[in-house]
Amino acid sequence: MSSLIGQTNTTTKTATSSTPNVEFQVRSEWKTAVLASLNVLFVILAVRAILLVAVIGAIYLTIIATTTPDPWRMGAVAVYAIIVVVPLTWLAARK
Repeated sequence: MSSLIGQTNTTTKTATSSTPNVEFQVRSEWKTAVLASLNVLFVILAVRAILLVAVIGAIYLTIIATTTPDPWRMGAVAVYAIIVVVPLTWLAARK
């Protein structure tokens, strides 16, 4: 069938133009979901990595304090454990 001059077939344009928009929207949603999941994972791992460093520091301080017993050194280990290790353990357990 012939079409009039200046008229175009609108059904083919809408079908082809909507498909890339849907694909970009799906890709955008997928990308957002993946980044959100990775963000949660990195937050949890960051807290646990800091806790690991704090526990290693506490072990090192305990070794130093017990090789030459001194009340001040034992107090430093206790203060370090109360101020650093206990709150970080609570944060790691909360996530």
